[in-house]
Amino acid sequence: MRAGSGKGRPALFMDAAQVTERAMNPNRSCAQQRVRGGRNTPGTQRFASQPSWLLAAALFVGGAASPAAAIDWESVAKAEFVLFYPGQASIQWTLDSADGSGPPAGHPSRAVERFREGQNCSVCHDLSEDVPKYEWGADIVRDDAYLGPAADPAMPHYTEAEVQGVHDNEQIHLRISWRDPSDGTSLREDGYQSAVAFFLSSREVLEGRRTGCWATCHDDLKGMPNDRGLTMYLPRSRTAIDRTGGGENYRSDRELADLLADGHFLEYWQVLVAEDKAPRAGLGYVLEGRNMDFDSGALTATAQREGDHWVVEMSRPLGNLGPGTIAMAPGETFYGGMAIHNGGKRGRHHYVTMEFDVSIGHPPRGKIAIQER
Repeated sequence: MRAGSGKGRPALFMDAAQVTERAMNPNRSCAQQRVRGGRNTPGTQRFASQPSWLLAAALFVGGAASPAAAIDWESVAKAEFVLFYPGQASIQWTLDSADGSGPPAGHPSRAVERFREGQNCSVCHDLSEDVPKYEWGADIVRDDAYLGPAADPAMPHYTEAEVQGVHDNEQIHLRISWRDPSDGTSLREDGYQSAVAFFLSSREVLEGRRTGCWATCHDDLKGMPNDRGLTMYLPRSRTAIDRTGGGENYRSDRELADLLADGHFLEYWQVLVAEDKAPRAGLGYVLEGRNMDFDSGALTATAQREGDHWVVEMSRPLGNLGPGTIAMAPGETFYGGMAIHNGGKRGRHHYVTMEFDVSIGHPPRGKIAIQER
């Protein structure tokens, strides 16, 4: 039975815009929020336009900027996070508890109702509390039938991280420290050991504000239950979504370009680390898929191993760097999510946060307050 087709239950997976409007914004009607529709016409191709980093590259003539070594991080406030292993819990699974695939205790219908009433994921899942409370994370790792097989049954079901941020009216500098107990012998195909990703969105991305990186996680991504080999995407990039995901129901190139111009994307930072090579930093965005640029120098990073922790410092200029980037400025608040891959893991085998706020400048507010240096 298709999700939402049960007697007396509202359809959860309809037009992609309706998914976002009805689930993410319970206080407004679809007519008030509706993005103009698109057609999945024969021959519609994946949106191929990538952001131009020519302007960004020009900013770095004479050498790429790097995280400022002189920052006194001991004086900067720390935001503490517990990241957990989510298995194959996509946004479709999260919004539909009727198919019997939820945790043994159930993903209660009341939880879905609370979300539709306006409560964000973090209201119920406050991961700053005692980790043992989240033993379902351990169950996800141990039990292959419980939200999909884990990459390694012995992997920890959570990790912890600290995030600090400063700006100097020219650049934002983030310092992320996280626990990685792996010994460095398990590597990705590209030779890197671990990775950290940081998502940012503006108020225009309602699903980013309410669910963080869950806005990009769908049942038809690579490694998920209905694997179609897709990378992360936002619901509004599709003309229709059902319980299995949005597939290749892409909006037209023109519509996707309009969404990008209107700020409906998640800015995506990623740094790959290994003990025997320099970190690799990339800046990109997620809309119809994951679009990354590791060669522009728009995001720079340093990394070092300290015991069983990685410490990564990354920097990005303030302002808008071109299509697919947010116009970051002091006094603004954005919405974030974070993902960590340890021990050579890739794809869905990662640790994630719930959604959180990121503020730049004063007054400090939100989970992460990026202070003026």
